[in-house]
Amino acid sequence: MSRFWGLTDDVSLSGRKDKMPPKKHEVTFDRFASHAPVHFKLSSRRVILFSLVLIFFLFLLLTRTAYLQLVRGEYYQSMAEGNRTRIEHIPAIRGGLYDRTGKQLVKNIPSFTVVAIRGDLPRDEGEKRAVFEKLSALLHIDAQELLETVDNAPVSNFEDIPLKNKIPYDNALPILLAIEDIPGIATRESFYRSYPYGEAFSHLLGYVGVMNQSDWELYRAKDYRYSDRIGKTGLEKQYEQQLRGVDGRQKVEVNAVGKPLDVIDTIPPQRGDDLTLSISIDLQEKMYSVLENILDDIGQDKAAAIALDPRNGEMLAMVSLPSFDNNNFIQGLTSAQYSALSDDPSVPLFNRASSGEYPSGSTIKPIIAAAALEEDIVSPSYSVYSSGGLEIGAWYFPDWQAGGHGRTNLRKALAESVNTYFYLIGGGDNDSFQGLGVDMMKEYSRKFGLSYITGLDFPGEADGFLPSPEWKEEAKGERWYLGDTYHFAIGQGDVLVTPLQISSAFSVFANRGTLYTPHFLRQQNQDRKEGVVVNDQVVSKETINAVRAGLRDTVIYGSARSLGVLPISSAGKTGTSQFSSLKDPHAWFSVFAPYENPEIVLTILIEEGETSNVSVRAAREILEWWAEHRS
Repeated sequence: MSRFWGLTDDVSLSGRKDKMPPKKHEVTFDRFASHAPVHFKLSSRRVILFSLVLIFFLFLLLTRTAYLQLVRGEYYQSMAEGNRTRIEHIPAIRGGLYDRTGKQLVKNIPSFTVVAIRGDLPRDEGEKRAVFEKLSALLHIDAQELLETVDNAPVSNFEDIPLKNKIPYDNALPILLAIEDIPGIATRESFYRSYPYGEAFSHLLGYVGVMNQSDWELYRAKDYRYSDRIGKTGLEKQYEQQLRGVDGRQKVEVNAVGKPLDVIDTIPPQRGDDLTLSISIDLQEKMYSVLENILDDIGQDKAAAIALDPRNGEMLAMVSLPSFDNNNFIQGLTSAQYSALSDDPSVPLFNRASSGEYPSGSTIKPIIAAAALEEDIVSPSYSVYSSGGLEIGAWYFPDWQAGGHGRTNLRKALAESVNTYFYLIGGGDNDSFQGLGVDMMKEYSRKFGLSYITGLDFPGEADGFLPSPEWKEEAKGERWYLGDTYHFAIGQGDVLVTPLQISSAFSVFANRGTLYTPHFLRQQNQDRKEGVVVNDQVVSKETINAVRAGLRDTVIYGSARSLGVLPISSAGKTGTSQFSSLKDPHAWFSVFAPYENPEIVLTILIEEGETSNVSVRAAREILEWWAEHRS
C-alpha cells in the first residue's frame, strides 16, 4: 500500500516495530521507496525561523504594494498616462522683416518637416535599418546619413529629430501617406524662410537654418528644442528672440508605435514680432549692382559699401561682395557644399562692410585735421609748402604727387590729400614744429568712433585697431619711431578701420558734430526706435565747419571733382591704403550729400582697387540714382 508524505508512528513501512521510538519534538518524513525507507528530519526551530523569514518578506511585499498604491499612485498613474499621450509643439510663425517703406524682405512659406522619434523606432537593428532604407527612398537621402543623424542627435528619446525640412505642400502627400506605416517617423507642419531679393541682401539679412551641436549648446538653455530653426547670421540672428515668437502645444493621444490617434488639448502659437528696418530695398539693390559692375570692369571681386543717415544713425544700406545665396542654407548645405563656400579664396561668407578691417588711408585725415584744430596745433589758415615729400634725417616721406602740391593750407590739404601737411600736424618736423603726437591722434580717433565697435545692431562687428608705442614694443619688440607717427597721420602702417566706422565718423562732419550709434531697427510692431546719441558735440562747430570746407573742396577741385556733375551738392574724402608690396592698394571714398543739409553718408571700399578713382566712380553712380529716387 502506498501513501504520501506524512507523519509516521512507530510502525515502519516494512511492518515491523522500531525498537527505538522517535525522539521527542522530532518530526519524521518518509519518502516512498521500493526498498529501505529514507527519513528526513527538520527541527521545529528551523520551521519557526523559516516562518519568520517568510512573514518578513510578506510584510515587505505588502508594505511596498501599499506605498506604490497609496503614496505614489498618482505619480505612476501620470506615468502610465504619459505612455499613451505626447506633447507636440506647434511652431510659431516667424516675425516679418520690412524695409523703411513697408516692403516685405522675407517670406514664410508653409511646408512640412519629416522627423524621427528615437523612442518609437524599432529596437531590433535590422528592423531599424529597414525603416531608414524605406525612408531613404522617400526623401532621397542616404540611409546611413539618416541613421547617423538620429544616432548623433543630442536629444531625449521622444523629442523630434529633423531629417528633412522645406517639403512643399504640393510634394508632401505621397510622403505623408507612406510615413503613416513607418514606426518612429512623423511629419510636422512648419514654415521655411524665403529670401526673394537674393545675394544683394544675403549678408544683411542672414538666414534661418537648422541647429548644429554648437548652436544646441547655446540655445538649449533658452528653452529651445533641437528641432527649432534659428537665425544663423545677419539680422535673422541679431533679432532671433524678437522674431521667434512663442510655439503652441497640443496634447496628443498616440498608439503603441507613437502614431497620433486624437488631439486632447491645444494651446495656439503666438507669432513673432514684425520688424521694420531703416534700410531701403531700392538703394541696397542699386549699390550692389553698381559695385558688381565696377568689380567686373577692373577684374576684382571684393568690395564693401555703407550708406547711413547722418541725422539719426539709421542704416540705409549695407553691401558686401562677393556674396552668396542665403536661400541655399534653409535646408542645410552638405559638407561638400559648405566647404566649397568656406574654402573659396574670395571668402563670400565674410561680411566686409562691418567685419572687414583695413588701413584707413587718407579717410582718416579729416579726423587728424580736426584734432590739430582743436588742440591749436594749426589754424585753418596755417600753411606749409609741399615740394614732394618731407625729409627727416636719413628718411624721406613722400607725397603721393611727384613734385608736391605747393603752398598748402588745411582746406587744400584735405581737397588734394597732401601727405606733407599731415606728416607735420601729426608728428611735427622733429625740430621747431610740434605736432599732435601719437597719443593725441589716438585720443581724437577714438572720439570719432575708431578702435571700438560702433554698437550697430548686427552680429560680428569688428573693432579695428589704433597702434601705440607700448603695443609695438610688446607685439613686435621694436621701439616707436617718428615714421610710425607719420604713418598714423595718413592712415597707413598699423591703423585698421572698418567701412562702418568710417561712415559713422563721417556722419559727425555731415551733421556738424553728433556721433550716433548706427542702427538697422526702425520699428518693432508699433514701437518706433529712435537714434542713440553717443556724443552730441565731438569737436567744436568751428572745427567741424573748417573741415567741412576742405571736404567740399575735394569735390569742387580736388581728388573727387568728378562728383561735380551730380544734381546735388556733396563733400567727401578719397583714400588709398597700402597693405602689401605685391598687391595694389585698397581704394576708399566717403561722401555726404546734400552738402548743406546732408541726408546720406556713403562709404565705398574696393579691395585692390589701385586708385580711389574707382570708388569715386561707384559713389557718383549711386548718388546720381539716389538724387532722383530719394523719398
